[in-house]
Amino acid sequence: MTIESKNKKWKKCVLENEKLSISLLPELGGKMTKIVNKRSGTQFLKELENGGGELKPPSMGFDFKPPYAFGFDECFPTVAPSHYPFNERVIQLPDHGELWTQEWGYEQDEPRIILKATGVNLLYELQKEITLRGNEIEISYSLKNNSYRSFDYIWSAHPLLEIEEEDELLLPEKIDEVSVYYTAKEKQAKERKADWPFINGGETDFSIVQPRSRDLAVKLFVENVKTGSAGLYRKKKDETILFGFDTKKIPHLGIWLCYGGWPENAETGSYTVALEPTTASFDKLSEAIDKGQNRSIEPGEVNIWEMSVKILNGKAEI
Repeated sequence: MTIESKNKKWKKCVLENEKLSISLLPELGGKMTKIVNKRSGTQFLKELENGGGELKPPSMGFDFKPPYAFGFDECFPTVAPSHYPFNERVIQLPDHGELWTQEWGYEQDEPRIILKATGVNLLYELQKEITLRGNEIEISYSLKNNSYRSFDYIWSAHPLLEIEEEDELLLPEKIDEVSVYYTAKEKQAKERKADWPFINGGETDFSIVQPRSRDLAVKLFVENVKTGSAGLYRKKKDETILFGFDTKKIPHLGIWLCYGGWPENAETGSYTVALEPTTASFDKLSEAIDKGQNRSIEPGEVNIWEMSVKILNGKAEI
């Protein structure tokens, strides 16, 4: 199957069972573009806003901005652009890492698909195995270091979600504090702690999705999460998308709230939220290294981790 755009026909892979249908674009970073509840028809991932008319193949080093800011990508070995000293040189790692612009190889065998990509600046192979089981998507990752030297990395899932005003972010009850990493409002201090969900003691409950007119964009982190579960309740749909992860291997959770405030100079800002299980509470690999939150992998070593996505009727209990 293909997706038509003005500039390219994108090959699309589909996995489905009696409950779910998911779509992926192996040629565009293995991006997952749809998670659809077949019973209700609800699509949970943020759609391509312009219908694909300007979706050209991105080049290595592109900024991750619209029209590419949709669906579910992988950020590796950094999230934000970062320098990384390696093998007597300094590598400049691009925005959202070096895999989202690549074409991934794949093998499909219902009810699963295996996608593979190789490093550009570093020698590695990242494999992602996606399996459908009822109302759950199981995602297993395998990272192999093919070089003769160890290297450092951070990884973050990057699922941008479809939202409507009054939808609700679902976090474990014990989470009452977040770290503010980025905000489009420069007067806000970076890396400060704030109460959740009433940030700065204000009146806005940030667990409730705000209107696009709020003109806000903020990146938060929940550090050292005890319970590896977070979700979005689609209030009008009465359905939940729930992310699960092992906090021993994935100890942090990023929260991206974008209510028209990003990109900062755009005529119309993006409207989405993302719940991002991640290995670090910083977006730059250089920052993670400075704070001791980087992961290292030795030559020939294989690192493995998993996460899951469930679609549930009603409001999930966490």
